[in-house]
Amino acid sequence: MIGSRGRYLASWIAIALAAFFGLLQPQVIRIVLDVGIGEQDWDGASWIGRIINNLGGGGQIKQLLLPAAGISVVLMGISGLFLYLKGRWSAIAAEDTARRIRNRLYSHLQNLDYEYHVKANTGDLIQRCTSDVETIRSFLATQAVEIGRGIFLVIFTALLMSSLNTPLTWISMAMLPAIFLFGYIFFLKVKDVFSEADECEGRLSATLQENISGIRVVRAFARREHEIQKFDDKNSEFRDKNYRLIKLIAWYWSISDLLCFTQIGLVMAVGGYWAAQGKISLGTAVLFFTYIGRLLWPVRQMGRILTEMGKTTVSLRRIQEILDEPTEVETGNIKGRVKGAVEFRNVSFHYEEGRPILSNISFKVKPGEIIAILGPTGSGKSTLVNLIPRLYDPSAGEILIDGVSTIDWDRRHLRKQAC
Repeated sequence: MIGSRGRYLASWIAIALAAFFGLLQPQVIRIVLDVGIGEQDWDGASWIGRIINNLGGGGQIKQLLLPAAGISVVLMGISGLFLYLKGRWSAIAAEDTARRIRNRLYSHLQNLDYEYHVKANTGDLIQRCTSDVETIRSFLATQAVEIGRGIFLVIFTALLMSSLNTPLTWISMAMLPAIFLFGYIFFLKVKDVFSEADECEGRLSATLQENISGIRVVRAFARREHEIQKFDDKNSEFRDKNYRLIKLIAWYWSISDLLCFTQIGLVMAVGGYWAAQGKISLGTAVLFFTYIGRLLWPVRQMGRILTEMGKTTVSLRRIQEILDEPTEVETGNIKGRVKGAVEFRNVSFHYEEGRPILSNISFKVKPGEIIAILGPTGSGKSTLVNLIPRLYDPSAGEILIDGVSTIDWDRRHLRKQAC
């Protein structure tokens, strides 16, 4: 988020203002019902009521409709403007952040040692640099700001409702702790399941990449059926993990719907009864019915947001695993022109401890001289050549280029001339 924090902060301010002005519009409806139908006077009216009265609202329903409609349009227009600004600023900030992550990942991969790339699955690396970065970008562009919208809606709605009727406000908020608690439990479960699904997708991508890049070998050795079965196993594993993820999401939506409809029914029953008894006005009852609907559905959408948050958490971890890998350490600074004299002095090398590939190798090659290195597969021919440009460093002994140890040569400069 470095470099985009200001724009992202502005998007949060915009969503707060959009939520605030959007919640003022039902206040207009309450005033029309209470003054126009309930025949209440303007004494003690809110500032919106005073504006309607100053615009010629009077006390008759016909006189109220035109100024009330005009104020409603203005309020929703302002809310819509801030929603547009929120979407624009958050999208720009998210795209810029994703670009920075991709550039940093690519630069870091370029500076990792050769051994890392030999062992890493190319398909998995591609997925982390594309799919995982896109997951983060999508979350930052939409879901992260929606968290702010839900928080601001709860705060503003609670304040506006409590200013009218505190007992009914407590009743309206009764189910919110249960919804939030259930959402948090869902987040913990879905994060682990998505992590498993994402790892399966990485293995699937790696299998596909290896098969396509090695298709000539597959055809040459008639291994098509084996590779098809191998891909089908990975694909089935990925499908099963996704089924589990979908099942969790289905459970969340069904239970959260039950909680939300229970809350709405409770408010409508109590609010309607109190309005019939005269404890609250008709306009206040309608206002509470409207607010509870506007409040609960964004809160209910927290399930989708939490799902994306779980995915984003996993994607961040997978990307951080790459960034935590140590880069090549430069040990030399010699950058002279290489003439071509190569000398191996008692060089030994192993990939794994106790399994030597080269053992006590010594020879000299003069500039311009051509030699042939012969041996069966796995005897260390490629390894020997890879030691010259320091793709690996010897386990013992030393290699000299023009009489200077490769440890003292600048690694990048040496590779430009040796490879």
